[in-house]
Amino acid sequence: MTILSEFNDLSELEQELIEISQVLLDINHGEKNEEIMEQFAKLGKPILAFENTKYSEVGQIIYKVEQVQEMINKIREVEDKHGF
Repeated sequence: MTILSEFNDLSELEQELIEISQVLLDINHGEKNEEIMEQFAKLGKPILAFENTKYSEVGQIIYKVEQVQEMINKIREVEDKHGF
């Protein structure tokens, strides 16, 4: 499984990473690259976020801060579906 965390500029390398990644973690505070998030949403790939780190609304799966294990379970579910 490939997890993309965040980039600031959509380049050819970043586009390739979007294509090969199965999940995007929207777990950092502050501004995010909305274009990358929109690309993940457009491709139907899950975007996981905590309620206090969600940047904008693009269909993320939102978890409460204390639901770390539930987020881990979702990542494992995606891993089981797609493998490494």
